[in-house]
Amino acid sequence: MTNFLFAFPEEELFSQNRNSSQNIKERDNKVLKVESDTIVNGNKIEKVWNNGQDRFIIKLLIIGNKEQPIRLSLVNLIGKEVKEIYSGTPMDSSWEYSFTYAEIPSGVYICVLSSANYRDAKKIVISK
Repeated sequence: MTNFLFAFPEEELFSQNRNSSQNIKERDNKVLKVESDTIVNGNKIEKVWNNGQDRFIIKLLIIGNKEQPIRLSLVNLIGKEVKEIYSGTPMDSSWEYSFTYAEIPSGVYICVLSSANYRDAKKIVISK
């Protein structure tokens, strides 16, 4: 379990536990609040593998709101989107999605899973 320490000039320190969803501290009738930790609470790409037939299979783990649209895309190392793999509502809390990479040149790419409040990424190497 990781704790983060926050400091404000000329004020006492307070810490937030990484697994907590909220931490509130009042100062001068103002509330300082950490809403959520998207690293802990966000959806993620659980696994990416090649099935040997010009296809990658991506296993996603959806945590929280399954009604919220997601976007899965392939990005090159300079940040340009090469392919939109999927865009829409997740099928289930844990599901696999496959895509063909026959039209994509060999190289190193990043598979990005994103939505309104989170993002996860995994490296993919395409070698033909």
